[in-house]
Amino acid sequence: MEFVDLLKKRTCIRSYENKPVSDIQMRKLLEAGVRAPNACNNQSWHFYAVCDKSIINKFHPDIAHISWIDNIPLLIVICIDEDIVDILQKKFGERGRMFSYQDTAGAANLILLKAVELGLGGCWIGPMDVEKCKALLPITKNHTPVAILTIGTPAVEMPVRERKNLSDVVTVIGKLPTETSSEFQEVKQKKLFTLAHESLEDAVFEDLNLSNAEFNDINMQGARFGNINMSFTSYRGLTMSEAKFGCIDMAGAEFDGSDLRLAKFKNASFENVKITDCKLDGMTIDGINVKDMMTKIK
Repeated sequence: MEFVDLLKKRTCIRSYENKPVSDIQMRKLLEAGVRAPNACNNQSWHFYAVCDKSIINKFHPDIAHISWIDNIPLLIVICIDEDIVDILQKKFGERGRMFSYQDTAGAANLILLKAVELGLGGCWIGPMDVEKCKALLPITKNHTPVAILTIGTPAVEMPVRERKNLSDVVTVIGKLPTETSSEFQEVKQKKLFTLAHESLEDAVFEDLNLSNAEFNDINMQGARFGNINMSFTSYRGLTMSEAKFGCIDMAGAEFDGSDLRLAKFKNASFENVKITDCKLDGMTIDGINVKDMMTKIK
C-alpha cells in the first residue's frame, strides 16, 4: 500500500468484526509505536495492551465512553512515565511534561497507521477517568494514562474523510524552487537510491553502475558475480567461507585482518604482491611449502 493511501484510509473505526487480533499483529502495532519521535529519546511512554475481553468490557461506560465495546479484541492504554517526565522537566521546565504528551501522541499515530497496514482499524480516545483506569488495570504508580486506542478488524469500509485545503491551514514563509526549475532538477538528479529491509532472493542485477555505493548487513550466501569491476572497493566484517572467484582483477587491493584459511588460487597473477605479518602455516605454491621455502632462503 502506498503511503498516501495509508494516510487516506486511516480513520476512526468504531465498529469491528468479531475477529481476534493475533499476538504477532499486536507486537507489530507496539513495535510501530515505539519508533515514534520523542524528546531526547527518553521514550516517556508505557503501553498496557489489554486483550482480556472481560476486562475490556469494563471500560464502558465508567472509564470512557466506548459504545462500540462489544467486539473490541484489543485495547491499548498509553501512559506517560512520570519518572521520565521528571527528567524532562529538569531539562526543560514545565515544557518537559508537554513533551511527554507529544511523545505518546506520536506513538498513538504510528500504531493507528500500522493497524491500517495490517488490515485492522482503530479509534483514539482521549477523555477518560484516569483513577478508575488505574484501579482496573495493574498500572504502576509512576504511570499516568493519557490515551486509549481500540483496535480490531473494521466491520465496514469507511469513506475517505475530507480535509481542509492546505491554503486554509498552511502559511509558507519563503520560497522553494518548482519541480520544473533547473535548480530542483539538479538536486533531483543527485538523489540517492536506497533499498533497505527487502528480500531479493534469486534477483538478477545486470548492466548497473554502482560506483560509490554502500552495502551494509547484506546476506549474499550463494551469490554469483561475473565481469565485476571492484577496483578501490573496501570490505570489512566479511564472511566469505567457501567463496569462489574466477577471472577477477584485484589490482591494488588490500587485505587487512582477513581469514584466508583453505583458500585456493589458480591461474592468478601475484606480481608485486606484498605479504606482511601473515600466518603461512600449510600454504603451498605449486606444491612447495612456502614456510619451508622461506626458512631455507633465510
